[in-house]
Amino acid sequence: MNSEPLKSRIAGYAQGALVLLVFAIIALPGLFRNALFTENYDETKYHLPAIQRFAADLPHPNLSTYSSATTPLYHLLFALLMRIGCGLTSLRLINFAISAATVLVVMAYLRSASPDRGSWLPGSTTLLFASSIYVVGPSIRLTTDNLALGAAVAILYVLDRDKVRSEGPFGLTVLLAIIAILTRQLYLWLVPMLGLYALTNDKWDMNRKLIAAGAATLPLLVALPFFILWHGFSNANFAPQHELRDGFVNGKALVLAVCTLGVFTAIFTPAITRVLLPDKRGGLLLVSTLVLAVGLLPTLGAYAGSYRVPMEGGWLRAVAEHTPVVFNIWSLFWILFSIGCAVIAAMAYHAATTRQEVWILVALVLWLVVNSMQGRAMAKYYEPFEIVVIGRLAVSAPSRWTDNIPLWMLAAVFIVVDIFRFWFGTAWASPGLS
Repeated sequence: MNSEPLKSRIAGYAQGALVLLVFAIIALPGLFRNALFTENYDETKYHLPAIQRFAADLPHPNLSTYSSATTPLYHLLFALLMRIGCGLTSLRLINFAISAATVLVVMAYLRSASPDRGSWLPGSTTLLFASSIYVVGPSIRLTTDNLALGAAVAILYVLDRDKVRSEGPFGLTVLLAIIAILTRQLYLWLVPMLGLYALTNDKWDMNRKLIAAGAATLPLLVALPFFILWHGFSNANFAPQHELRDGFVNGKALVLAVCTLGVFTAIFTPAITRVLLPDKRGGLLLVSTLVLAVGLLPTLGAYAGSYRVPMEGGWLRAVAEHTPVVFNIWSLFWILFSIGCAVIAAMAYHAATTRQEVWILVALVLWLVVNSMQGRAMAKYYEPFEIVVIGRLAVSAPSRWTDNIPLWMLAAVFIVVDIFRFWFGTAWASPGLS
């Protein structure tokens, strides 16, 4: 009897248990404390009032205006729970359980992509994800982030598995997309991704492709009544802050997202290099991309001091502010934006030449497009998903134990910040919160 599958399962359970234990140790004390941090403010000002209002108005909630910029599924579900007797602590614990499930989905997705079932790189990546302030915060206060993100990662997990290309799993992805988009409309990028998957599935005939592509539009059709009701993509209370009025792209948001990608590319450099190491043609592409990135950055409006809204830019802006300004742009942004653009080009070249890691590339590009078409450049929109993206690339090749060291070091920094931010509300750990 081959014991390798058993060893693989044991390793997977061990990694999952350890990551969940660390996640719980970080998060649960903050759930029961009253420290001041960003998500505490968001819960008090936006999400809890929306839940309370819906709970009072059920079964006829007013969906035209309410105190959240997001689509209302999360608030309606928690309003139902409140109506049946759940108090604030119970709702927070349910929200934490959703976040823990998201962590496990990320772990399963990364482990399924790894050719080395005994590798700790999927676990280390998930630990980095789970210790991000933008995952921990939404896990201990009522916010919509982790439910939508978990549904999106679960979709990528299903699409990644070539052996499950039947209609059933695809129907599951459509259902998960409905959940994600009705929770946060920024997940509309899932619709074209599922449509592309349906139309390019070489295991389906044309009739099945067209039916599946039609099914892929269901999440958009389900959300469309809200957009008609609001005359836009956010209800009237939030449209001025979140919808673009001039142009189609928020350059500051695009720059911050690409710079954040550059940060995690640097952390995963050894493993990423083995996956995306280019040949001579790929090397020429990377050099050309670096030149284009340097020329593009000044046109996007991400100059020093342009991130004026509190919490815009997050910890990356707080660090960049301490670096020299070169041509009115923080030098750290010059470096990270170039790295981020280079890794996107390398991903595209890798997908085109190997036909591997295609859907994570498609997801990243569509995600960047949609997130660049909204009015706020908030780091919490970018960091968790980008850890998953870079981690997915990194685990796709056999790893060495040394690949884990930079991840462990950054995770340790994250955990220290988490403790001061969520247990004690220390000001330096929550930059921009006034």
